[in-house]
Amino acid sequence: MTDDDSTEKHYSLEELSAATGFSRRTIRFYMQLGLVPKPVGVNRGAYYTPRHIERLLAIRRMRNEGISLKRVCQELSDSPAITGADSRGFVPDPTISVKVHISVASGVELVIDSEDSGFGISMARELALKISALISEMNDPAKP
Repeated sequence: MTDDDSTEKHYSLEELSAATGFSRRTIRFYMQLGLVPKPVGVNRGAYYTPRHIERLLAIRRMRNEGISLKRVCQELSDSPAITGADSRGFVPDPTISVKVHISVASGVELVIDSEDSGFGISMARELALKISALISEMNDPAKP
């Protein structure tokens, strides 16, 4: 850190989320992948800096351009914000993806990759309800 860092603006996770449009959960996920540096400090004293906002906005721009999360990881891995392994020896793996599994009927499961599909929780829930209703309608013996 330089002497200039003492006057640098500090942000809470909520402020970081509001400034970038990413949910707190997504920000934490990007930290786990190594795309965004960990906060400065620990526990309640942890804070984020303008560099965190810049990094998240760069990710947002790339994702809005249709670049996959895997490619974003590859593109940003050469950036100074990514230092390789973290303090636990964790090295980000851009091939890891998080998928939501929703059971919509007996024997029927909906799988959504929220990063690639762009579906948020509410969109996934709405889709699952519509699919479930459609399956119920199709299974209704009263229907010819």
